[in-house]
Amino acid sequence: MANLKRLVTACVSAIAISCSVALAPAQAEPTTASSSQAVTSEPTSQTAAITSTDPSIVITSVGDSLLEPDEDLTVEATVTNPGTEPFTVTEESLWGQRQSALTRTRLLNFMRGNAVALDQLASDPTKRVVAAGESITFSFTVDRDSLRWGTSEAVWGPHGVEMSVTLSDGSRLSDRSVVVATPSYTLTPMPTGVVVPLNVSATEMSSSSTLQDTIATNLAAGTETTPEPSEEPTDEPTEDATTDSADSASPTQSVDATQSASPSAESSESADPESPSGSNESRLSTTLSALSINGVTVALQPESIAQASSTGDASAEDGSTGDSSSSLSTAALREFTSTSGSQLILMPSQDADATALIQANRGNTLISMYSSASGTVAPTGITALSNIAVSTPSADQDTLATLVTAGVGGVVVAGDEVTPTGYRYYTPSARTDISLADSGVSAEEGSARSIAALATDATISAALAGVLVEEDHSTATSDDPINLTALDSQQLVVALSAVTYRERPNDSRAVLLAVDRSGVLHYGNTDPAEAEGDDALATENLSATISALMSAPWVQPTTVSDMLSLTASTSPREGLPASTDTAGTVTATEISASESAFTRISSVANLAAESSLITTPSSLVVQQLTATAWRSNESGRAEKLSELLDVASSLSTAISVEQSSAINIISQATELPIHVTNDLPVDVGVVVSLESKDARISPGKAVAVTIPANSTTKVMIPVEATGSGNASVIVNVLSPSGEVVGVSQAFDIRVRADWENVGTLIVAILLALVLVLGVVRSLRRGPRSEADLPSADDVAYKDSDAADDRGATSSL
Repeated sequence: MANLKRLVTACVSAIAISCSVALAPAQAEPTTASSSQAVTSEPTSQTAAITSTDPSIVITSVGDSLLEPDEDLTVEATVTNPGTEPFTVTEESLWGQRQSALTRTRLLNFMRGNAVALDQLASDPTKRVVAAGESITFSFTVDRDSLRWGTSEAVWGPHGVEMSVTLSDGSRLSDRSVVVATPSYTLTPMPTGVVVPLNVSATEMSSSSTLQDTIATNLAAGTETTPEPSEEPTDEPTEDATTDSADSASPTQSVDATQSASPSAESSESADPESPSGSNESRLSTTLSALSINGVTVALQPESIAQASSTGDASAEDGSTGDSSSSLSTAALREFTSTSGSQLILMPSQDADATALIQANRGNTLISMYSSASGTVAPTGITALSNIAVSTPSADQDTLATLVTAGVGGVVVAGDEVTPTGYRYYTPSARTDISLADSGVSAEEGSARSIAALATDATISAALAGVLVEEDHSTATSDDPINLTALDSQQLVVALSAVTYRERPNDSRAVLLAVDRSGVLHYGNTDPAEAEGDDALATENLSATISALMSAPWVQPTTVSDMLSLTASTSPREGLPASTDTAGTVTATEISASESAFTRISSVANLAAESSLITTPSSLVVQQLTATAWRSNESGRAEKLSELLDVASSLSTAISVEQSSAINIISQATELPIHVTNDLPVDVGVVVSLESKDARISPGKAVAVTIPANSTTKVMIPVEATGSGNASVIVNVLSPSGEVVGVSQAFDIRVRADWENVGTLIVAILLALVLVLGVVRSLRRGPRSEADLPSADDVAYKDSDAADDRGATSSL
């Protein structure tokens, strides 16, 4: 059918060319309406084959975006000579379509340089030399009465214009654009809106400080508070120990809990001053401010809103801008939310890749993210809807069914993925319903098996992204897209909107345009986060295009939620597949690895008083790994995961038991001297326990101890030993809840528990032997002999001496 249309168009154009050339020769007077000629040149600004040294021409202005009924037409162009030799322009001309383009196909064909009938509206034969490396600018103003462009219901609309120059060698340069002549009567406008997912780019996430540096900075600036170890340590985790800690969440909870994505105040204040947070803050804030336009709906990450409200503007006196991946100024938020007809909707945390989570069997994680999004933003007072989702390209029924379970009531999908079926001469309304009948996700009782949806206009969205597509309902992913200048992008968006209205002016059909999210290019081929200069998606250019569109008299600026409230179109569309396998998404293996790493990090971090200085930035990285933006930068995601794994590994070995030579135990009850080292810059409270599989060693009660920062502490562990021999024990460093948090160490033990008793026995035996030997010796010497008795003379002598002594005493 498309080929047939092209054939008919070509035939009509050929006939028109022949007739126009024969009937009315071209005029050379500028600003004078003249005859038609066939122009088959392709706009040089859009030709990929042109080299950097080829001369070129570019239309730089067509006046206002809309040509009012009484307004003259003014078109300006620039001819550039990038070569090394001068060339001469012998004639400058302005051409235009007499009749407005009534279909999208005609409009697209004209912009792609196809042969069409054009009137020469003005010309100037003055010769001009363009020096090497220089450029010249020329313009024409055509009186409105000379244009013969009608403004009635039948003829108003877009007209193609072309500026051309003829060179002295006979070659011709040309460039095309389009001008929309507005009607002279009142129209009933059609609902039109633009949705812009404003997510953090992969480049911005990669360029922020590494996780290692962030944690080191946080710990250096943190308060050194000594944690209180458990008074009753046990080898088994206790319920209180696991539930009282705010940072001991499971890995899945760490991904789901959006409140942990926002860095703590300590983390924000200690951010690397040389990090690129300023540039990122500028992009998010500048873009949001520039999109403060009636009819624009912006999708934001919830932590970006929460962080902006908690840290204030980037120009705060303390200089803190928060984490670079969620930087946003409150001024930009206020400006956007105060704009009449604008709307904020919430992405899941960190703009998590919904399709990837479903493929990785993490549907509950996605549900939790949407459930917690509104709670994250609620304290800020910012009004943002969490029941509308902006789907990524390659959407499927499984993902949408999970969104329904999460409470999402409306979804935005790419229009080229649900294209209208059958031949239609008009563009159906964006409002539709998508069936979920083939989804593998089990539906809750009473839940709908379809979801209200808005199908974006892929063709106009591509033009908004600066891409000229070949056919209607196609995007930059189709064959042979052509890049547009910012001006051509603006004019083509307005022109396609006018053609859409004229297809069926009495049927108010909704039209929704969308901008690609960073990292997932679909409508265009320029990442919105990297657009600059003359790129159509550069902030100023995007704002100008949307403003021009919303000012059109046939347009009624409409938000996404208001558009979803419209009655669904009955025009049939292609259905979505039950499931998809999208390239570049985060894998189940990567998600599992990040969750495991976070568990290891948390177990060590919770030993410190300020555990959030470690867990908050780590949780942020876990969530960022699921971001949709990584689809275009898998290597960047791998590096981010490597950062997380490195931190987990370093923390797991930061607390360790020192090796020792064999220990001798010579008593039944004693204490083993164990040295525990803490390489962290903060004090940690741990429990040191002994593990033995040898019956000769009975470990005593585990010992709770505080290990000062960057130091080694001697810990005495009670043991009981029996028997004799060599045994092996393992010393573990545990958290108060019983998790192993350090490097365990094995020790060799020489058990000689009976040596003390044996020694005592030996001494006792020796003493007994001495006693026995003494007794035996005495017995062997026999009884003692009788003593000699004194004689009678000796006795008498002693008595006489005694009497003399008594007498002397008496006389005295």
